[in-house]
Formats: sequence, structure tokens, C-alpha cells
Amino acid sequence: MKRIVSGALCAAVLAGFSSNAAAVPIYFDFTGSISGATGSYAGLEGSTVSGGFAFNTEDLTPFISPYSALAQFYEWPIASSQAHLEFGTSSISYPIYPQDNIASILFFDTDCQGLLYCVPVSEYREGFELNATSRDVEFDTWANNASYFGQVHEASMTVASYNFDGNFDAIDWDAATPIDIVSAPLLTLGGTYQNFVHVCSGQLSCSFDNVGGFDFSIDAVTRGIGSREVAVPEPGTLALMALGLAGMLLIRRRPRDLRAD
Repeated sequence: MKRIVSGALCAAVLAGFSSNAAAVPIYFDFTGSISGATGSYAGLEGSTVSGGFAFNTEDLTPFISPYSALAQFYEWPIASSQAHLEFGTSSISYPIYPQDNIASILFFDTDCQGLLYCVPVSEYREGFELNATSRDVEFDTWANNASYFGQVHEASMTVASYNFDGNFDAIDWDAATPIDIVSAPLLTLGGTYQNFVHVCSGQLSCSFDNVGGFDFSIDAVTRGIGSREVAVPEPGTLALMALGLAGMLLIRRRPRDLRAD
């Protein structure tokens, strides 16, 4: 999952252009199981995990990255319930901290040989990545401040759909838009949840400590456009319900009829 975490950090580079004009809500939900748990999460190895992301394309700002992600779209600050994760007895909903929160969609493509700072050939990948990150100190307060001393707590959740062999080109990933996460092929799926502490001692010097976290497999995905689906009874089920209600009404009426006689 080191690749997923490194990709997620690119989302912290904040510079953008105009927001998308059309407002289209999209969601990406998943279930899976935990592996590679560390720190206080070590006891969760093998247990189930579920979660998801919700975006509104109107709120996403596009950003062309000079790094390994060819295109990314971010929302900063994020709306309530932008992402959620459930595992063990814990339920997490982003934003976690009120100070600094960002959510992003990143796209990767193998056809990036000519791009400055593109990943090496051995690191080629294509697909997409979803990320939500929350910090208890605003990014600009510590990341670009040579005189900042103190700790910054960060909780990051990432889901990725990757292909690494460079021999697959399902779509033109570098021209993808946020809505493509609904229909793009699902490649090698995986995710990670991590808690970090940045210890800053001035001169833009911040150490990066992993407090704990876990990787997780993704066994099932539900994604779509609009609000999350709500189960609607089939016509046959509705007919049975109607018959049941009619029967209950008849039973309630019969005693009154007998007394009338």
C-alpha cells in the first residue's frame, strides 16, 4: 500500500482552475477485509471493513499534476459526510478534524513518458484513486511555514483501482473526468487507512511518523450517479403486501359485523 499512500499525498498539492459547471452527484461504496494492520489496529487483522465516497462534481476543482497523477480533482474544504469508513466497533466520517479537510479523485496512465516528473517505467500504473484526508492544523499553517513548531495529526483514507504492468489501456485516463469513476473498469482494487503525526521543528522540517493503520482488500463495489440507491420492493412483493393489508382490514372489521348482528 506504499504506492497508494504516496499517490494520496499528491492530493495535498493545492492549486486549481475553474470548478466543473455541471452538478452531478456520484458515489463509490465498497466492502472488504483488513490486512496489514499496525499499531492500535493490529487486532483487526482479517475483520470486515466497509465504506465509501460521495462527490458532487460541481464542488470539484481540476488540477493538472506534474507528479505521478496525470489529472486530479479535489474539494477543499470538503462537505459533511464526504467519505465514511466502518471497521470493528469504529465508524469514521469525514471531515474528522474541523481545521483542514480535502477529498480528491486522481487518475493515472501509462502513456506519460513525456510528462515532467512522470513515474519511472518500472512504476507505471493506470487507473484511479479516491482519497479523503483530515488534519487538525490547516495545511498552509505548517507545510509552508519555516517557523512552525508543533504536531499535526492526519488521518487519510484511500481506495485505488490500479494496473501496474503497462499493457492495459481501458480508457484514456489522462482525459478522464470525475464521473468516470462510476463506469471505469475496476482493475486491482485495494485500500488503506492511516493515522500520521507530523512533528515540525521549524525551517520547514517535519518528521513523518505512522501511528497506526491498515490495508484492506475490496471484495465488492457499488457505484453510481445520484443519491445512494435505496432498495425498492419489486411489484410482486408490493402485491403480497397489499393482500396482507387487505386481510388485516377484514379481520378487524369482522368482530364489529358480528356484534351488529
